[in-house]
Amino acid sequence: MTSEESMTAHGHNHGPQHGHEHGHEHEHEDKALKVRVVYNGVTERVAFEFSQTLGVLREHAIQAFGNVPQPHLLSLFTTAGVEFGPNRDQETIAEAGIKKNEELLLRPGVVRGG
Repeated sequence: MTSEESMTAHGHNHGPQHGHEHGHEHEHEDKALKVRVVYNGVTERVAFEFSQTLGVLREHAIQAFGNVPQPHLLSLFTTAGVEFGPNRDQETIAEAGIKKNEELLLRPGVVRGG
């Protein structure tokens, strides 16, 4: 079956004029912002919005791994070792400079004296 035959056989309405090739697809792509979070050697993809805070991202990351022991002690780290801990929870993801598809590590935060 040629690609032309395939197009007619599988819904001839879905040509470029349908809108999937322009704008719509790109819009959808932008909404599907995700980071890769690694915890204990397991990687989960966590969706986010640039306007969300780091606290929300950390919560979503912890939830993605289910029942995590002592979640309140965990921080997100960049692969360069920058920590996004509770002290940065109010900062937005955009302000923190986190990029789409970035890899972050979920592990116990650096202990600070109180």
